[in-house]
Amino acid sequence: LQPLSFKRRIMLSFIPQSIATTLYLAFVVLEYQRFLQLTFSKLKDLDLKVGRFLVEAIDDNGYLTVSCEQVAKAFGIYEERVLRVLDVIQTFEPLGVGARDLKECLIIQLAAKGLLEEAVEYIILNHLEDLGENKLNKVSKSTGIPVNQVQMVCDLIRTLEPKPGRSFSTG
Repeated sequence: LQPLSFKRRIMLSFIPQSIATTLYLAFVVLEYQRFLQLTFSKLKDLDLKVGRFLVEAIDDNGYLTVSCEQVAKAFGIYEERVLRVLDVIQTFEPLGVGARDLKECLIIQLAAKGLLEEAVEYIILNHLEDLGENKLNKVSKSTGIPVNQVQMVCDLIRTLEPKPGRSFSTG
């Protein structure tokens, strides 16, 4: 395992010892889980190295903190190859880990659960902010989907975890 990042060490130095110990263990467990899943993935050779790099670039909330373009340049490979590696990482537990933004995180979770339909994906990609502001009528008018079905999509989205790493980082 890699030592904790400077940012995490600083954060832990400002909180009581018992809480710091719990958080430290949560950080270690989450990192260990990601690396363990990476080890047992189908990735080999350079793809495995890219995978390690990507896993190390996932923050405590479960989001990727570097662009695939940056990773491709760092390794001297095409961005498509990085995206293929990222696709593997995005199958890891917890669902949604490795997403680049909230919309992708939600879509990953729904796809993994077999609940991703075209209309749901469209609403997430184009109207997530409207759902957050409870503008269901606006979404209904824009999409042609009845309000009661928009409400069902909204309810479904609320069952998802917007920060997939949170289950570990809160201890």
